[in-house]
Amino acid sequence: MKVNIREKKILLSAIGLAFVLLTYYYIIEPAVESQQRITAELAASVSTAQQNQLRVSRKFRLEQRLEQMGLEFEQLEAGLLPGSKAPLAAAELQKIVKAIVRKYPGVNIVSEKVLEPVETGVYQRIAVQVTVNCLLTKLKDIIYQIEHNKTLLNISEVNIRLANQRHPKDVKATMVVEGAIRLGENDV
Repeated sequence: MKVNIREKKILLSAIGLAFVLLTYYYIIEPAVESQQRITAELAASVSTAQQNQLRVSRKFRLEQRLEQMGLEFEQLEAGLLPGSKAPLAAAELQKIVKAIVRKYPGVNIVSEKVLEPVETGVYQRIAVQVTVNCLLTKLKDIIYQIEHNKTLLNISEVNIRLANQRHPKDVKATMVVEGAIRLGENDV
């Protein structure tokens, strides 16, 4: 069987086309897909590396902030009531309140009462109820002194009764003054 030139050209063209198609589908396309996958993985790796580098650069600032917060915490803990147990802390709280009230002449302490301590996590709130007779301006000063004491104190409740409604100079005020102590490891 003799093959003419035209048939040879068609046969060679078909073989060439088959070679090109096979080369494209089995060599070029997988290589291009592999290159695209590697490029995407490389971009993801670069992004992850940049995020990690950002975290590392923030580490120093975070360590400084943690150290600063530790110092602030120590300062706040220094403002707690002295005494490891509630009765000792309540006695110290009464002493502090009496010392503040005694600074103002004409102020009389009518009554004092130690309230039950309340546990709040690792701290225990100690409260004292104090009733005083004084001028309204002196009461304002006493409240200010209690709230701005070096020991962290809080006035959680104030009831004021006037002796004379028309001339509100003298008042009878009942205050609940609170402080806190840190519970010991055995108490928690």
